Amino acid sequence: MAAPSSTFSESWHRVANQRLCLRAGVRVRRQNFRGERWFVLENPLTNEFFRLTPAAYAFVARLDPKRSVDEVWRECLERVPGDAPGQEEVLQLLAQLYFANLLQYDHAANSAELFDRYRKRQQREWRARLLNIMFMRFPLLDPDRFLVRTLPVVGRFINLFGAVLWLGVVVAALKVAADNWEALKQQSQAVLAPGNLPLFYFGLVIIKTIHEFGHAFFTRRFGGQVHVMGVMLMIFTPVPYVDASSSWGFRSRGHRLLVGAAGMIAELFFASLLTFVWANTGHGTLHSLAYNMMFTASVSTVVFNANPLLRFDGYYMLSDLLEIPNLSQRANQHLRHLCERWLFGLKKSESPARTRSEAVWLAVYGVASGVYRVIVFGGILLVVADHFFLIGIVMAAACFVSWITVPLGKFIYYLTASPKLDRQRPRAVAVALAMVALVLGVLGALLAILLQKLAIAVAGFIAGGRIAWAAAAAFWVDHAHYRGITFVIGGILGALLLLALFDWVLILLSSVEGAHLITNGIVLPEKGSLILFIVLAVIGVVVQGSMLRGSRRLAD
Repeated sequence: MAAPSSTFSESWHRVANQRLCLRAGVRVRRQNFRGERWFVLENPLTNEFFRLTPAAYAFVARLDPKRSVDEVWRECLERVPGDAPGQEEVLQLLAQLYFANLLQYDHAANSAELFDRYRKRQQREWRARLLNIMFMRFPLLDPDRFLVRTLPVVGRFINLFGAVLWLGVVVAALKVAADNWEALKQQSQAVLAPGNLPLFYFGLVIIKTIHEFGHAFFTRRFGGQVHVMGVMLMIFTPVPYVDASSSWGFRSRGHRLLVGAAGMIAELFFASLLTFVWANTGHGTLHSLAYNMMFTASVSTVVFNANPLLRFDGYYMLSDLLEIPNLSQRANQHLRHLCERWLFGLKKSESPARTRSEAVWLAVYGVASGVYRVIVFGGILLVVADHFFLIGIVMAAACFVSWITVPLGKFIYYLTASPKLDRQRPRAVAVALAMVALVLGVLGALLAILLQKLAIAVAGFIAGGRIAWAAAAAFWVDHAHYRGITFVIGGILGALLLLALFDWVLILLSSVEGAHLITNGIVLPEKGSLILFIVLAVIGVVVQGSMLRGSRRLAD
């Protein structure tokens, strides 16, 4: 938690006389982050975790139904006056624990409030799933019994022997892939072919099931529990998933990192075995299925799972390595703080970062992850639309609603109704409008450049076609029979030349076109018309070329 801004709060009376404590069943673990000791509260019902400073936990641990919140707080203040949480910090802490159903109240309505909060929580989760439409999750079953029964067998390989075996198989598979690189590249061109899609999806489901059970078995091996397994719509494609979040409570960071990497470890091992199958089979179903599973394991690992810029395995591993829990959420909060502090002028805006280095990490990660998501999902939409136009349109419409319309509505509401902006609302609105104008200006400039290129190409096509006509009429007796093809060929050449060398080609085309118009208006013998045409064209090129060089010298 952030350091308290003040010891006392105007809203303290709301909780001062409350008598409460942590709900029975809440688990507490100690963990070290950046050389500091923290306490992690685990809600076993929802598999959620809350990290508290020692001072905040000292307050929470003293909560008792026999004493009021105010009495507990004053005791902390007397015992450790320098480290005791302030009233505002206590209010924020109790609010978070309250909405997470971690607090036990000593009154009859507590059970009704508990179920009401649980119902509202489920509604919020469903809204979040709908907004995260590219990765919706649907829990289906509890795999923990199966994991317990099979762990004695699988667990024999989650050790040093298993690591050596994995490394040997993967290195050998890489050698086979390198020896057959050209065949691998050639077969990749047919991955999204309609005839290959059933095998591709079947292989995807198998490899992702192996991936998720990798997480589950490693979690169980190190003492965690896995009670949720279901289906996730990954870019509208149903694939399995498991909830291995109990690993976040492990004291050992090495165990947490291994659980995070377990899915990739498992799928890469099986993909390596399938490399040998693929290399030693001829064209057929088994050969194609092995390739599809190899392709899925490698591409999904690089683009999604191992990449920390998306909230998959690599993200949680990076968050643990940096010792910054909730990295994505806090990065967004930090970017919002920067906007509020430096653009909207909110002097009291506070960053979630505890140190300057953490603030840098949050800012860099927030920007990089946002840009990467746009590039990856934009590319996916373009690829899908290229192969399956209607599906691509549906995906684009859904993403437009969840990623643009809804956030834009929330931002407008924030600008017009947020109490934080009461004194700075005119400035915030002005800055927001300026940013919108800047974005529209950039888009307009890009559109203008594109339209300019289009106009240049059209002009080059028309001028090139007319020049080809004129040249054919001057030097080709039967030109009338090939007017269409002559115009098209000349137009294409003119468009390409005009786009590549716009200034000089424009000079050349305008000079030739001007010479052609003049000679058409003067009645001369055939040879005389040709000589006059060449002279006028050369004069036009020389005059306009000298003017262009002069303008460039002035610019320099």
